[in-house]
Amino acid sequence: MSFKIWLLAMFGSVALFASAPAWSNETVDLNSASVEELQSVKGLGPKTAAAIVEHRNTHWKFKSVDELTEVKGVGSQKLKKIRGKLRVGNDKKMKSAKDDDHDRRMKKNEERDKMNQEAD
Repeated sequence: MSFKIWLLAMFGSVALFASAPAWSNETVDLNSASVEELQSVKGLGPKTAAAIVEHRNTHWKFKSVDELTEVKGVGSQKLKKIRGKLRVGNDKKMKSAKDDDHDRRMKKNEERDKMNQEAD
């Protein structure tokens, strides 16, 4: 009898983890997610999720995931842990301010290389 209970507990645990959104590869949009959707991100509890929605409603929408540090309860360490599960807008790949800087530098380098080739 105890084996049956153990077996049920094991399958129940597997089903629970398989259906949890926090374990999926999908990212959550900071500008449209509800408190419940934000709580699906491992590391965001109910208070922090509510603070994010409150910040979004009282200020403008987030332009970057990095702006989360302006929300009470989100510091740089927490941001580091949750960054990969969050995004801003419809883009499934989260784009941070660092990514934007990198893109600008790459574009400048490409333009410089093109000018150098034309000069040669």
